[in-house]
Amino acid sequence: MNPRHSTPSQEDYFHTTRVVDAFPVDDGPASSKRRGLQDVEPVVKILFTSILLAFARPRILIVLMTVSLLLPLVVALPAFQAADAHITSLQPVPGGSAIHLPQLAPSWIFSEWERAAPTELPLVAQTLPVLLLLASLCNLLFSAGWMKVALQKERGHSLRYFLRGGGRYFFPFLRTWLLGLPFFALVTWIFWGAPAEWVFEQLLPNGDAAMAASERSGRWLETLRSVLYILSLWKMEIILDLARASLVVGQRNSAFLALFRAIGFFLRSPFQVFGLLLMSFALELLWIGGVEALRHLLHWPLWTLLLLLPFGRHVMRGARYAALARYYAARTHDGVGANEEDALPTLPEMVF
Repeated sequence: MNPRHSTPSQEDYFHTTRVVDAFPVDDGPASSKRRGLQDVEPVVKILFTSILLAFARPRILIVLMTVSLLLPLVVALPAFQAADAHITSLQPVPGGSAIHLPQLAPSWIFSEWERAAPTELPLVAQTLPVLLLLASLCNLLFSAGWMKVALQKERGHSLRYFLRGGGRYFFPFLRTWLLGLPFFALVTWIFWGAPAEWVFEQLLPNGDAAMAASERSGRWLETLRSVLYILSLWKMEIILDLARASLVVGQRNSAFLALFRAIGFFLRSPFQVFGLLLMSFALELLWIGGVEALRHLLHWPLWTLLLLLPFGRHVMRGARYAALARYYAARTHDGVGANEEDALPTLPEMVF
């Protein structure tokens, strides 16, 4: 028989399935989740990398500092002109305290100023809410720009990316801001409205801290309420910033869904987020104290604070927004489309 036409025996076959099944393969969701958590950088590294990112964008910092220095002039210039016209010629009262404007001014000077300028000062006071609203809207634009720049792999023209990101996500960020207003009002009502009054009535006579058994206990309750109120507002602001990071990282537009994603993300990693932001605020306070101490040590003029303090504030604020966006993208692996070019948003047609 020709060996080429011989029928192969059973021993010539290999059970390949046994070889393949011998390898331990774990491709379930749990293993991928563990690998994702291991790939996340520590929040300290993310924060310091974001600080370097903000320092490396001088064009953005110059634009932000210019806006922050020019915007308060809307109120500062009219107030300065009114003070220069009405109170610079006032003389100290015999036997009273000396006048050293602007460092030292007796209380009667402000009453005299209000009497001499009955229309100018109320007009300046009415301008303040509008100015604060404009500053809040500008902050939405700037935060969107910082998050966009932080997720951009190619540096390119940083100012162009910054302004493009701010324009692209301004209206989604505005919707998150509007969604947060009723929650801020709810927190304020809880701590200063009927719920807080009911708690104080249970702990204090007639709910009045002045009628407490000891002055210390009444003061401690008031302090505790203020601290909890500030922490609640801060936590709400953190959730809103995480919702904005969700919009930028995933290139989304729904602010309502982003709010739920932010709440879930915050509940999964509250200590990391709090730690990142606390370190950022600590470094900002260290910058403020260091600049003030250096000015007194080297006898720098006062105008140096007008440049150094906003500079540090914008660097740390940009680092906070960039770090939140980077940390959210690293934890959720949701930044696949964040490096694409975003077109400027088109305004919807208005129907009248």
